[in-house]
Amino acid sequence: MARPEERLFGGLRVLSEEEIERIDRAAREVLRDTGVIFEDPEARVALEGIGARVASDGRTVRFPEEVVRRVLESAPDRIVLGARDPEQALELGRRRMLTTNGFGTSRVWTGQGRQGREATADDLRDLTRLADGLEPVDICQHQVTPQNVPPQLLDVVQAFIVLGNTGKHAHLSTYSADFLDEVIELGRIASDDASSPTFSLGCCALSPLRYAADATCVLRRAALERIPFLLVSGAVAGVMAPVTLAGALVVQTAELLAGLALAQAVNPGTPVAFGSFTSPMDPRSGQQRLGAAELPLLNGATAQLCAHYGVPLGYGTGGVTDAPTVGIQAGIEKSLTVSLAALAGVEVVHDAVSGIMAGGLMVSREAMIIEAELCRIVRRYLRGVDVSETTLGIQQIQSAGPGGSFLTNPHTARHLREELLISDLWESGDEDGGVELLERARDKASQMISSHRATPLSGEQIKGMLRVWSGVGLDERMGRGVLSLVDIPQG
Repeated sequence: MARPEERLFGGLRVLSEEEIERIDRAAREVLRDTGVIFEDPEARVALEGIGARVASDGRTVRFPEEVVRRVLESAPDRIVLGARDPEQALELGRRRMLTTNGFGTSRVWTGQGRQGREATADDLRDLTRLADGLEPVDICQHQVTPQNVPPQLLDVVQAFIVLGNTGKHAHLSTYSADFLDEVIELGRIASDDASSPTFSLGCCALSPLRYAADATCVLRRAALERIPFLLVSGAVAGVMAPVTLAGALVVQTAELLAGLALAQAVNPGTPVAFGSFTSPMDPRSGQQRLGAAELPLLNGATAQLCAHYGVPLGYGTGGVTDAPTVGIQAGIEKSLTVSLAALAGVEVVHDAVSGIMAGGLMVSREAMIIEAELCRIVRRYLRGVDVSETTLGIQQIQSAGPGGSFLTNPHTARHLREELLISDLWESGDEDGGVELLERARDKASQMISSHRATPLSGEQIKGMLRVWSGVGLDERMGRGVLSLVDIPQG
């Protein structure tokens, strides 16, 4: 269903046009004179084929400005993200707020203390169902990394669970390229030969200015098959990039443009979106801060740079807190990073409905419910104020007159739900520091996990997934055991 126009989306400008040009020039200078390390020999060969130059160390690739210009000309400015539920399909590049659930935490908050417990495959199933059932979530990814799954099988198991428990677009992250064929095959089976794949892949640069071989192997394969791809930079300002925000943006921009060059070298027109979780370090520990005040500024600047290049922004982190538990700090950091990202024009606010705490280490189901409500509020902000003959209500004002009431006026009933945001989660009069809110959120999460089911897989799709299992060393009986463990819905 089409959403109302989000008129305030992108209204907050972080950079001037001159500043965008200066960052662009600096990034091109870095690409031309410093270069980017590509550990994958086949990636270097592909880049040489479009005019890039491999340095004498045999690993560093430098990019003449003409190469960068041609790369940007071949990259599409819009990307279609298919979904098993056709009504959930998306198009990047339309300038409105989209959100994802969280990504890859290793622990689950139990409601008490700061440590939580280790995440399991059951948690991934339940949290994927929750993300599929929450209307504000547009793109699903693996919310947790199950600690009870052999590490070498994580990529396949995670793809299996996510694809089977959401009808939305699924982003399938891979930790290595060892089972890339199987992950892609699972995605193809779930896509059911759809014209637009219902899944996407991605990789992250190793800041500063380096790509690992596994990452570019995934990128090259996705480019060959025109699978939508997410190129991400997560430089830590002060550690992996200059501590200045402008310097961090230069490193990030150079990394993203270098990755884009490889995608277009392999297959011109490959659908690529940029992503960012670039943020500052904590000067006291040197660790990355994802709830920092600087994060929305970097997100907004990245959105403007993406618009400058004509490349969709498919990932700008918001909704993560550095706080170890649900509380005041978490509420402030999540609210500001999500709302400011949307106002700054970040099309996909990554982790906006994530429930992620502790800088990315732990997830809370209760927080996911609360964050979904937060995103509803932010989308209401983005709609702004609709001024028209109907909404001005002149006739109603004249009819009610001085001292009159509008409570029973048909105009009120007609416009109430479209004009006012009504929540069944918030309640007035809570005097317990949010305990009742957490309880309501916990109850809502439990109810949705137990009752919600995604668009079901067909019998043929299930059979196809079992064949993939046999290819990773599991016989059909064991494959069915995994199928039962994660309780994938079957049509």
